[in-house]
Amino acid sequence: PCCRSAAPAAPPSPSRRGGCPARRARAPTVARGWRRWHPARSGCGGEKTALVPVTQPVPSSPKPAATAEPSPTPTAKPTVTSVPPTPNPSPPPSPTPSPTPQPTYTPTPPLPTPTPISIAKPVLTQAGWSLFQEVAVKSKDKGGYPGQDLITKWSYENPPVILVYATETEENKETISYLQNSVVKEARELTGLDIILNVEFVKSFDETNRYPDNVNYPFYIGFSRLTLSKLFPSLSEDEPALIKGSSQFGLDPYTSEIKWAIAAVSLIPPTQIKHAILHEFTHNLGLEFHPITYTDSVLYGGFSTVTEFSALDEMIIRALYHPLVKARMTVDDLERVIDIR
Repeated sequence: PCCRSAAPAAPPSPSRRGGCPARRARAPTVARGWRRWHPARSGCGGEKTALVPVTQPVPSSPKPAATAEPSPTPTAKPTVTSVPPTPNPSPPPSPTPSPTPQPTYTPTPPLPTPTPISIAKPVLTQAGWSLFQEVAVKSKDKGGYPGQDLITKWSYENPPVILVYATETEENKETISYLQNSVVKEARELTGLDIILNVEFVKSFDETNRYPDNVNYPFYIGFSRLTLSKLFPSLSEDEPALIKGSSQFGLDPYTSEIKWAIAAVSLIPPTQIKHAILHEFTHNLGLEFHPITYTDSVLYGGFSTVTEFSALDEMIIRALYHPLVKARMTVDDLERVIDIR
């Protein structure tokens, strides 16, 4: 029956050809190399056309049935196998140096607190204290000018360096031996100063050099009294003819320590020259003034032939160079550091 008048049939099954399935069933099989035209796909019947020779059957693409498109099958993602990177060949490890042993330090125990050294005060008797005040200081109420009321002394850093100038005679050699072996030796023991003494023999006073290098204390022995006026211009015109010797020292204006000194003893009889040397030498230790009452002291200003330190002289020299007695001290300062008995 015609596909148009036929009852509804099941949907055609998918085939490779379109058109009516009944007519397609009656179509003869195409002979070898030939194919019969069948009615057009627009319906049953239709014009017949001549046979067209063909070399081979050309299949027509069947029209796919309107069916629901199947869900696309998810394409499996290719499995990527990660290949671990080939490690770069590393250099062989360098040998680890052995650690240098560190020195072990033992903590030093704290030093014990030093015990303060107690220095005993110098001791002066009443007579020694009286003499000390007369020859070491001179207050204003006793006629002293500013600076004379202060203690003056040599320092241990700047001790006396004596250079003796003398003509080369037997008397002078004996006098110089007394100065070196008696006066200077005892003064070193009493003061603790490192006193140095050198001798230079000259033919005349004109050959002397007042302040040579490394000398802070020139000492002139045995020259005429007229040379005193050249060495000590402050002396009056008639004084050099009346005195046996003279001495002088210079001070540091800030510390009152003695920086230089000078002494001279004129050409006098041997019985008096030793006393004159000891007298002027003691003045230049810092004991500037003459005592009035103590005639046995080597510092007595009147006529004397004393050639040794008295007991009071030794006492006041030790007190002057005691560590507790400082240059530039006043009498009030001395009373606090001296044990007066």
